[in-house]
Amino acid sequence: FQFPEGLISLGRPIADIIQHNAVQGDYGDSDSLDSMVAKRLEVLQQGRTHSHLRYRKDGCVLEVRGNAMPGGGYVNTYLDITEYKRTEKALKETNETLESRVNERTKELSVANHQLTSAKVVADQANQSKTRFLAAASHDLLQPLNAARLFSSAVSQKYPEGELAEILGHLDDSLGAAEELISTLIDISKLDAGNLQPELTHFHINDIFQKLSAELKVMCQEKGIEFHHVQSHHTVYSDQSHLRRIIQNFLTNAVRYTPKGKVLLGCRQHGNQLEIQVWDTGVGIPPQKMQEVFEEFKRLDHPATNETKGLGLGLAIADRTARMLNHQLKIDSWQGAGSVFSILVPLGDSNLVRKPKQENGASVRSKSSPLANLNVLVIDNEKPILVGMRKLLEGWGCRVVTAIDVSQALELMLADEFEPNVILIDYHLDLGATGVEALARVREVYNHSIPAACITADRTDSVIETIRQANAFVLHKPVKPAPLRAVLSQLQAKAKINVLEN
Repeated sequence: FQFPEGLISLGRPIADIIQHNAVQGDYGDSDSLDSMVAKRLEVLQQGRTHSHLRYRKDGCVLEVRGNAMPGGGYVNTYLDITEYKRTEKALKETNETLESRVNERTKELSVANHQLTSAKVVADQANQSKTRFLAAASHDLLQPLNAARLFSSAVSQKYPEGELAEILGHLDDSLGAAEELISTLIDISKLDAGNLQPELTHFHINDIFQKLSAELKVMCQEKGIEFHHVQSHHTVYSDQSHLRRIIQNFLTNAVRYTPKGKVLLGCRQHGNQLEIQVWDTGVGIPPQKMQEVFEEFKRLDHPATNETKGLGLGLAIADRTARMLNHQLKIDSWQGAGSVFSILVPLGDSNLVRKPKQENGASVRSKSSPLANLNVLVIDNEKPILVGMRKLLEGWGCRVVTAIDVSQALELMLADEFEPNVILIDYHLDLGATGVEALARVREVYNHSIPAACITADRTDSVIETIRQANAFVLHKPVKPAPLRAVLSQLQAKAKINVLEN
């Protein structure tokens, strides 16, 4: 209260204190000084209870309460409520302007929501554009890769041994790495854009295990490590091709980062889920890098695996694919002692497993069938690819006619009296034409469904479905000799069946 020295003391009349406060302006300016003192003395003398707020000139606000004491005397209490009154004032001002502020905020939110929606549309369009660009760019990138691999394979047939063969092997490995990078980037783009839709079916998990086991045994033998898989009788419900790729990425990663020791594939049942696990005795992963391994182009730096090949994309694809399938991934590792990668998959119903389709009795094991004297028509708008394909096919003993479009193909075949047994045709031809259209024209001229394979760098579902609707095989660029030879053998078998039926 900043009372003067000596004012507050025993025996001091209360009137002196009241008069001092009045002079300081604590009671306002509406009454005379004597009137203010008289009013307050009356309250005390009569012992009346009172309560009021006192606003002091220094900005302080006091809540004053007065009560008479039972045995005589009077007690005043003073509560400093300055902060409370400031808050109350601020709340009052806020309340007065709240409605206008709500309206303004509603308008702002409406604008922000519109901007957010527009931004999402732009982002979606950008994602779709990225996917379309990668698909288009992949076609242009894979075209020269396709030609290069065909030339490499054709030369390798002539030089199966020696120093040149070794150089050609390295060349083929480099081309394969470039192809893998492009294909993987396209897959990641599709996953990010949400363009891949899972095809969920019931199937035996051991079907995947058997196929992957055959592939991994060769890879492990080359590296000098052991591979085992534990057979399983379980049925799962998932997308078979996508799940196979996730497990394959786990296995490939395990082999890469296991300089010596073992890799194990197996599964364990947990309630209504099956946990598929890949164990290894490799270098392990530091705790701080457990999640980093699922990022693109991230690889572990370890002296024992410095020579390991890989792009650092396998686990990134596995992670995205698992999220698309709504399957949980798990990882555990012990640095220097190995790791375990696993995925949890819902159990399926064995009664709903689809039986594999039979190819009209033509599931002939024709991979070993000779291709000598097989008439092959090749249509592609890239001349280097035609040259490479001719050299490769003639090296297998085929008779070949190559053309850049269907008109030239028909002209050349008529001149040479050449009737194709099978057709290999590029999907994207010049002037917007497609291989499917060209294939239909050739079949129309010869009046029967000549077995064919459509070769494309476009991996979109719509293109693949279009090719299959045309009753043709799908071959992805760049074409590898082994798959090409296998497809030709199947086409040859179909051609023989067509001849017998006719």
